[in-house]
Parts: sequence; C-alpha cells; structure tokens
Amino acid sequence: MSDRVGNVSFEIPQSGEMVVTKPYSEQTAQIIDEEVRTLIKTAYDSTFKLLTEHKDDIEKVCTCYIYSPITVVLYQFHHFQKSVFIDE
Repeated sequence: MSDRVGNVSFEIPQSGEMVVTKPYSEQTAQIIDEEVRTLIKTAYDSTFKLLTEHKDDIEKVCTCYIYSPITVVLYQFHHFQKSVFIDE
C-alpha cells in the first residue's frame, strides 16, 4: 500500500502446497523491498526522535516504576519462584 506499489494482494499458498514461483516479477520484488526498507527507516527515525525528545520524561517514568512497591514485590516473588524451582 504505497504510491509506488499500489494496493496489491497475492494468494497465500494453502497448507501443504508447494510454491514454485512468486506471483510477481523480480522488479516488483525489488520495489517491494525498497518500500519496506523505507517504511522501516521512517518508523525507526520517528521513534528515535520521539524517544530522544522525551528522554527525561521516560527516565522519570522508569525510575518511578523501578522503585514502586508493586515492582519490588513482583521482583521478589519472581526471584522466589525461580529459587524454589531450581532448588527442587
């Protein structure tokens, strides 16, 4: 679903069917690969920008979470379960 590729769909092979050929050309495969790379890079760049812009807020939330009483209890419970399981 991009301007270069458009809206396309391909049949998905049924269970047990052998796939001998792709339902599209090598040129189309290259275009799809380029579009996927572009989508991934765009998503990565925007995510990195958001995380960088809000780094201080993210650190505050993480610090609150790490030291919250429920997190300490869950950590202790998880650690206890591992110890009991390993000792048996």
